Amino acid sequence: MAGKIDTDKCDIKNLFKDFFFLIPNYQRHYVWQADNVNKLLSNIYDHSKFQASLKDEDKEEYFLGSLVLQKRGKTYDVLDGQQRLTTLLLIMTVLRDISKDKFNCDKYIKVAKNDFEEIYNDTNRIEFQIRDDIEDFVQKNIYNYDENMDIHKKYSEIEQEKNNKNTSKKNMAIALSEIKRFLTELNEIELNNFVKTLLNNVVAIYVSTENQEDAFRMFTVLNSSGVPLSGADILKSMNLGAVESSQRDKYAKKWEDIEKLFGEEDFDRFLSHIRTLIVKQRARGTLLNEFQNIIYNKTSPKLNMGKETISYIEEYANIYSKIILLSPIDENKNPNMLDNKYKNFIEILNSGFASTDWIPPLLFFYKKYGEEYLYDFLVKLEKKVLGDVICKEFATKRIDNLNKILSFIEESKSAQEVISNNTFFNVDNKTVINTIKNDNIYGKSYDKYLLLKYEYKMQDNSTHIGGYTNISIEHVLPQTPDENSQWCKDFSVDDRDFWTHNIANLILINFRKNSALSNSEFDVKRKILKEKIKDKFQGSLEVLNNEQWSVSTLQDRQKRILKELFNYEET
Repeated sequence: MAGKIDTDKCDIKNLFKDFFFLIPNYQRHYVWQADNVNKLLSNIYDHSKFQASLKDEDKEEYFLGSLVLQKRGKTYDVLDGQQRLTTLLLIMTVLRDISKDKFNCDKYIKVAKNDFEEIYNDTNRIEFQIRDDIEDFVQKNIYNYDENMDIHKKYSEIEQEKNNKNTSKKNMAIALSEIKRFLTELNEIELNNFVKTLLNNVVAIYVSTENQEDAFRMFTVLNSSGVPLSGADILKSMNLGAVESSQRDKYAKKWEDIEKLFGEEDFDRFLSHIRTLIVKQRARGTLLNEFQNIIYNKTSPKLNMGKETISYIEEYANIYSKIILLSPIDENKNPNMLDNKYKNFIEILNSGFASTDWIPPLLFFYKKYGEEYLYDFLVKLEKKVLGDVICKEFATKRIDNLNKILSFIEESKSAQEVISNNTFFNVDNKTVINTIKNDNIYGKSYDKYLLLKYEYKMQDNSTHIGGYTNISIEHVLPQTPDENSQWCKDFSVDDRDFWTHNIANLILINFRKNSALSNSEFDVKRKILKEKIKDKFQGSLEVLNNEQWSVSTLQDRQKRILKELFNYEET
């Protein structure tokens, strides 16, 4: 049954006097950047200048936004608003430090135990259980206070934390530094007005309830102010809210481990793959809407919210880790035992292929059939995905083709049945070959990938090559050769128009491009590149082993590339 919902407007002075907050473990890091912090400070400062000329009864409020809270005894879990609350706490901290607590800010930061004995966590105004382990930083830089402390030394040490790899520590250090810089530039009157406005005229609307389901529902509905949470964050809150309290820490830990595997930026993309695996249709709405309206459809849900969803995501995350990230199989770093030709193929897909639409079918195939014919399936899948891209199929058609493969895998009886059926993997080979032969490849979404695949084809796969980083494409025949160069003597204008951006004229390099080098004559470029590339790219060294670079050289290389990549030979 729904519980009572409390809502009210509260100024910052009373918010930090009457409430104790907990930032739960499913919340994101402290992610506000310097711009966010400075914008808030500037807004409050501008408002304070305007208010200074008004009588108290005429002063206007500055609306900070809404807070969504779940009440738990004397503390409140913060479901929405933690970025703003944390920044306010940091502002109070700096005000206390630089003024020797002239404004009594320490009482808004923490409370002596004998003044509030019923608080069961601690007397700190905000307790952090967010993703990062930040207890030491918060305790040292926020809650520990001595009016005789060396403020210069403290903030010099905070400056050093701005390079911390821990997201929350780094951003808190940046925020504290920015706040100190901003506030110390104010004169005494400006600072007094700023503090008066902050405490009395800055207000927030809070909505709270003791009922967990109501709290998470409000969190979803009102998540529009401050830093918007991602679809992953909201799905996390929805699913953890559906887990009984006795098991919530366990499942929160599962979710956290999956997030760490992907990182914040890639986790939403992974969840979109999960959506595809469940729905097997192209998306027609946002990730969150499709989970709510299709996957969690009340009439015919495809998956139950809570433990079932988290376990489903965890299973596919483990598969992803093994067959896409090629992670070690255990905590002892024992190597992944997949075949090297599979691993090296995955490496070039991860490094050079712009689309990730191939991932759900590969995950689904492995889930059903394991390593049986896994490489053979990957070869057919990659050919289909690459072929559709080169043939310029519309994105909707490409995605529909992959969803048909998903459905086919689901209905199949064996792995061999899947790889033996060409119906779902057909590609217009004639268009593919003509495009590669006659079009400008440079600048296409697949240019780097085709060159990586050519490198892959030249390997013997006796070892796992590993990932490719910092690679770029170099034109052998320069894009803008000097009109007096040998290039312009050896190649006509028409030749340059045809061959400059053709795949035969492109090689991979693993260092920063240099325009002066790019326009050098072939013998100079060849010598320098050969020394820099060494054994990294066999296809590139193949080019540099030539004594000259001509139209006939390009024609020969094009034939080799087409044969290796597409089993194509001139007839």
